[in-house]
Amino acid sequence: MCRKVVYLSCVAAMLSMAMQVSAANNWVNATGDGKWSTAANWDVGVVPTMTPDSNGNPHINLTDANACTLDGTQPHAVCQWLNLGSSAGQTGTLNVVSGGTIGGDIGTPAFGPGETWIGLNGSNGILNIDGIGSFAKSEGWRIGAGAVDGGSAVVNITNGGKMAGGTWNNYIHATGTVNIIDGTMEVVMLGSSLTIDAGGRIVLYPNGKLDLYYGDQTNLVNGLIAQGRITSNSSRCSLEVFYDEDTNWTHVTSTCKCTTIKTGDLNRDCYVNFLDFADFASQWLSCTDSLNPACSQ
Repeated sequence: MCRKVVYLSCVAAMLSMAMQVSAANNWVNATGDGKWSTAANWDVGVVPTMTPDSNGNPHINLTDANACTLDGTQPHAVCQWLNLGSSAGQTGTLNVVSGGTIGGDIGTPAFGPGETWIGLNGSNGILNIDGIGSFAKSEGWRIGAGAVDGGSAVVNITNGGKMAGGTWNNYIHATGTVNIIDGTMEVVMLGSSLTIDAGGRIVLYPNGKLDLYYGDQTNLVNGLIAQGRITSNSSRCSLEVFYDEDTNWTHVTSTCKCTTIKTGDLNRDCYVNFLDFADFASQWLSCTDSLNPACSQ
């Protein structure tokens, strides 16, 4: 009888573990602190971790329960198959700020945490990577969706943040935009590619860098520039493409004709004008304070 009880208990425990592994983990922000590392903020009561690669399951879903924030006070976040928004009308927001990190290890151009979807199925996805040391890496990014699917995806890389795409294909679909304002986007081209659909864009500001590792990618980049899929933020700025044979990196930067940028020149196009005011107005009353549960962006 004792053996049967022990055996049944073990089976129950194993089934419980299997259910946890196979179920999706959804962001609910139950405590209101907005922190990724708070277990109670996830509907299964477990902070997302690396899981067995089983054709994209389980999924980690960030939905409408306010923004999720990762900062330098929290452990390096590891997850697999992450969705920022997953159903029509939802908005999923992840703020990687103040030295927060998620995905594969910094400096290792290999695997990340499985593919990451931003703004799929008619949802809206927002990823903000802000600050030196703030780092987000995926095996492959799928940013936005097809034009007929609706929804949107926006990635903002600011103040020295870094985004890295690993060895799976990296896509920016029709409804996706990556703004490299003051930071770096890296894409490993070894066994993968960078695909930008019509309507999708990478927008480079003067302090932004797009770096592609492995081989001379100037033809690919120049083709995407000619199609308007990699652009500078202003007609007053021009893109420069350079392949470094010594390091095997292709670098893309934006250069404006002015050598001094005024503080009020938010889009860094050498002029302080209504374009900067529009940028300022679009962010009015938004916040990224992880200690304030009312912050949604």
